[in-house]
Amino acid sequence: MIQPFEIIGYSKDFYLDGKFLGYVHLKEKDREVLGYHGRIVEILDKDLKIGRHRLKAGTRVTTELNMSNGKVLPEFEYLIRPKRN
Repeated sequence: MIQPFEIIGYSKDFYLDGKFLGYVHLKEKDREVLGYHGRIVEILDKDLKIGRHRLKAGTRVTTELNMSNGKVLPEFEYLIRPKRN
């Protein structure tokens, strides 16, 4: 798949009982499938603080990984900028 944007990192979203709790920024991806189809149920091995939420070790959470895109790469600028005559 062509990726016309610079990838700045990834955000790992945390859900507890279907409710969004927050996210953590990652530099590298921890799974191959991103987005909703890449959701994984994890059991936390240590305490985690996300925003105002504190999750204890042993808590079962659902995680989802999303890509954070930056600016358009120079070789793909023609896709978004019209040609001038």
